[in-house]
Amino acid sequence: MIIGREAEWNFLNSHYQSEESRILVLYGQKGLGKTAILKDFAHNKASFYYQARACSEKEQRIQWGRELMQKGVSLSQDPGYEELLDKSCSEDNNGPKSKKILIFDEFQYFVKSDPSFFSELLQFVKDSRTLKSIMVVLISSAVGWVENTMIAKIGRSALALSGLWKVREMKYDGLRHLYPEFTDSEAVAIYGILGGNPGLWKTFMPGQKLEENIAQNLLEPSGRLKQEVDSWLSEELRETAVYRTILAALACGLTKLNDIHAHTGFSRAKISVYLKNLMELELVDKLSSYETPGYTNSQKGIYQISHPLVSFYFRVIFPNQSALELLPTDEFYSVYVKDAIYDFEEQAYEKICREYLKEQCEELGEWWGKEGKLPLLGRKKNGKSFAAFTHYHTIPSSEELLKYLQILRKAKWEPDECILFCEQQQEALESNVIEIKKVPFLIKTIMK
Repeated sequence: MIIGREAEWNFLNSHYQSEESRILVLYGQKGLGKTAILKDFAHNKASFYYQARACSEKEQRIQWGRELMQKGVSLSQDPGYEELLDKSCSEDNNGPKSKKILIFDEFQYFVKSDPSFFSELLQFVKDSRTLKSIMVVLISSAVGWVENTMIAKIGRSALALSGLWKVREMKYDGLRHLYPEFTDSEAVAIYGILGGNPGLWKTFMPGQKLEENIAQNLLEPSGRLKQEVDSWLSEELRETAVYRTILAALACGLTKLNDIHAHTGFSRAKISVYLKNLMELELVDKLSSYETPGYTNSQKGIYQISHPLVSFYFRVIFPNQSALELLPTDEFYSVYVKDAIYDFEEQAYEKICREYLKEQCEELGEWWGKEGKLPLLGRKKNGKSFAAFTHYHTIPSSEELLKYLQILRKAKWEPDECILFCEQQQEALESNVIEIKKVPFLIKTIMK
């Protein structure tokens, strides 16, 4: 079982143990390990795997049939879906009573080229119940399509789905188990740049300096991750120039629709539509504040790039492309990347602290005020309210702590606890409690 993917394993296993046939959808962004999860789960079980292509319906059947024939399966000259499904079930079976797992990766390509595929699959599974049970797992990286278009495309056949599971980013602790070779400082920086996508982490080589990994993957012309961002935008979106313009505006701190309108000159209606598409791709979030009595002091309608790699690309690479062409890579890193890494590490640490707190909380959110942000606040399972602040690199000054308290007052949030998460405690702070105006800040470390 893959560490950090126990929930996905349990979901699959609960359906596999059923005596009835099942049709499941497993979806999530590219690189999250969906196929690896299925490969691990199907190990030593009767299974068949096919990755669909972006092609015509006829070509899809040709490619599927070709893969079966390479395994020694005989087919008619122009097999239809029923024959292909039947032969896929028969291929490499472990006995007449064992449940067969059929895995179709990027299955949206089937439906896009031929909506009847799903109804034929459903009929095949229904007819096969008299012989043996089947578990069909449909995988997709097209998150927006699954959540917003799939049901309309397959119609009433959607009622036959036995389960739908969204694979999400891995938490920091799970990634540390997968990639123990990185130091804590390297892992926090990588988490800040790549987020919880294990497929992206694979591009960074343990033993190399962080600077070298960033240069090879993001700064060099042939850098894999640089090309990955370009691929996401070009494959999923039309009018990429418009999307790039909006992402560039967000990256430089223009987070409200009116600000983006003033910067780009695009109409507000157009920007709204494009932001909606970016949100469907999980590249942008519309932020909402945790509900507090200070609702009137909170900001509304704030947008933010939610994908760390896309944020890095548009904050560091996109606005400095001329310099990237002219300067040696090490000099570009020193001038444009080194200081930016500091911010991404702070963002990563805040996310790690959120993951740590989530296990203890009934409610957890953030509050966006006109004078600043409260990154972590809510209510613990023991009923106590709290507000937490994070400083990865340094202990904040008294002035910074006082500013936090001022923002708390604007939010009209009176927590039972004020927590300060910080890994780099200064020797001068021997006590784990700082008192400012009778409000204690409990200092915690979670990575040592």
